[in-house]
Amino acid sequence: MSRSRAATLNGRLLVGGAVLGLLLPGLTVRAFVPEPERVGVAITRANIKAQRNQPLQLQLAIRVGGGPVVAQGELETQPSGLARLELRGAGGLRERHLLHMRGHAAARNGQPLDEPRAMLPPFFLLQAGSLGSLQSSLQGFGIDPLLVGLAPCGPENCYVLGDPTRVPPLPEDSEPSEETPPAVLSKPVPGSFGSLWVEKENFQARRMRSPGGTRVEFGPEAAFGKIAVPAWFEVREPERDPVRFEIQGVSKSRLSPADFTVEWVNDSRLP
Repeated sequence: MSRSRAATLNGRLLVGGAVLGLLLPGLTVRAFVPEPERVGVAITRANIKAQRNQPLQLQLAIRVGGGPVVAQGELETQPSGLARLELRGAGGLRERHLLHMRGHAAARNGQPLDEPRAMLPPFFLLQAGSLGSLQSSLQGFGIDPLLVGLAPCGPENCYVLGDPTRVPPLPEDSEPSEETPPAVLSKPVPGSFGSLWVEKENFQARRMRSPGGTRVEFGPEAAFGKIAVPAWFEVREPERDPVRFEIQGVSKSRLSPADFTVEWVNDSRLP
C-alpha cells in the first residue's frame, strides 16, 4: 500500500472512531474505565511505591480560611484505619481528635466536643497496601469501591470511586451481568455517598468527599526522605471556612493500636 493511501485510510479510521464516540458516548467512556479491582490494585501499588503503607506521623501547620498559621500539630495515622490528631494553638489551646472503630471523638483542653469539626480526614485511605484493606477502608468511609467513573480534575483526568452519577451507563442493548455494580443497571438516584478521586496516570489522591458533604483536597506529592505524601490537604465543610494542613515533616510512627483511645482524647494533662 502506498504511503498516501495509508494516510487516507488512517484518517478515515480516526474520523470513524470520532463519529462512533459521538454516537455511543457511554460505550466510548466505558472503554477507558478499568474494572474496579484493577483501579484498587493500582492505588495500593502507588501507596507502596510512596512508602506510605506503614504507620506514619505527620508534622502539621494549620491555617484557617487562607489566613496565617494558627496552630501546630501532629497526625498519627495507621493503614489499619486508626488515626489521631493533636492541635496546639495560642493561649495553651489543645485540641485532640480520634478516628476509631466507633467513629469520631474530639475534645478541647480535655472537654469533649459534641459537634466537632471534621479536622481528621481518613488519611489512611492513602496508606492501604492491599486491595482488601483499601476496599474495607473505603466502605467504612461510605465509599463504594465497586463504582468507578472518569472525570476531569484540573488539567488531568481522574478515576472517581464511589460516585454513582459518574459511572458510565451500559449500552441500551447490553445485558447486565452478575458482576455489574448496581448503580450501573439503571439511572443513578441522587443520594448521599462518599467518593475518592485519583489521577488516571499515577493514581495519586486528589480529592475526597464524605457522605455528609465534607470535601478534602490534596496537594501535589512531596518527598520527605523516602516517604512521599501530599504537600498539604484542605478540609472543606459546608458553610465553614476551609482548614488547610501543611505537612512540615513525615516519619514512621512509634505508636501501637493501643495508643488510639478515647482516654487519650479526654486527657487534659500536658504531655
